[in-house]
Amino acid sequence: MTPFGDIYQASCGDQPHRKPAYPHQSDAGLTLIDLLLVAIILAVLSMFAEMPLNQLLSGQRYTYLIERLETTLARARNEAVLQGITTTVCQSRGGDPSPQCGNGNEWNEGWILFVDEDGDGRRSPDELILERIDPGDDKTTISFNNRSQSYITFKASGLTSQFGSFNFCNREISKTQQRIVVSIMGLTRQDKAKTCPG
Repeated sequence: MTPFGDIYQASCGDQPHRKPAYPHQSDAGLTLIDLLLVAIILAVLSMFAEMPLNQLLSGQRYTYLIERLETTLARARNEAVLQGITTTVCQSRGGDPSPQCGNGNEWNEGWILFVDEDGDGRRSPDELILERIDPGDDKTTISFNNRSQSYITFKASGLTSQFGSFNFCNREISKTQQRIVVSIMGLTRQDKAKTCPG
């Protein structure tokens, strides 16, 4: 007895014992077979969930590369006009500690933007690098369909003689090329091109 009345405390022994609804049912929990079935179902579901996630990430990387190169080209033109200098964007291994312009057309390995003091489209060791990009995507191909192929130079007027288009292909994302078109005025726009090769 307490000042607030009687307190009733029940123990497990006070509860009436119930029989299982099914005569062969036990209170032991899940069996090993139950756990294996759950594990198999989860493994199958995770395989199906993984494929769209990989495609989503690849799509984001692909879009990023297109936007990144277009931003680099716009910056190159702006720096040339605002500073009254010549700038060049060239194909290069962006991850190199001291990157130089490459000779090939494999822009998917990276690119650099630099102040091209002598205007030759090649980076000398003392020419300032303004931007260095290492795409880190081995599934996307990027090519520049201009006679120079490996570089594009912007004059102080904003004009370029290396006008053309950068073509992006990743057959996991789309069978159609996405491209950045560069005009003689040095301005860029995006559109779709022909079907990806292969």
